[in-house]
Amino acid sequence: MSRLADQPNTVCKISGIVAGCIIPVLAILIVYEVIMRYAFRAPTSWAFEISYMLMGTSLMLGIAYCTQLRRHIRVDFFYDNVSDKKKAAIDLTGFVIFLLPVITWIAWGLFVYFLEAYKVNEQSGESAWNPLIWPFKFTFTFGFYLFTLQTLCEAIKCVLVLTDRE
Repeated sequence: MSRLADQPNTVCKISGIVAGCIIPVLAILIVYEVIMRYAFRAPTSWAFEISYMLMGTSLMLGIAYCTQLRRHIRVDFFYDNVSDKKKAAIDLTGFVIFLLPVITWIAWGLFVYFLEAYKVNEQSGESAWNPLIWPFKFTFTFGFYLFTLQTLCEAIKCVLVLTDRE
């Protein structure tokens, strides 16, 4: 099963790389805001909104890649001591019974959330800058759809392991 996880899907990999590249930008932004606020007593009107948007974007774009590489948190003391078929059965049960129904429901809700924001050109209302919010909501929707598709792929990989196919 580990050989399957080592073959990264290009879309998920690119999404994960973009998510990783956002973090240094976010760190620089926060340092800039702190310096402007405390050293020059001139806080920006945009740093707070950009920082929460970048952090959310990083999370949502990285979640599918993290799933693909099987880097999510799990209780390994039991999992590491079972065969690949038992691991696949445990994973498949979790994916099909718990994860897929929930993330499918959330993915649909995020699509509606994005669509409503896009239709009315929703703005943040958090600061004087007040940027459009639908591009940020789109990244949430896109990232979560990638997560949903990657979870479906992981479930299929489990079925392949259980049926002795790779």
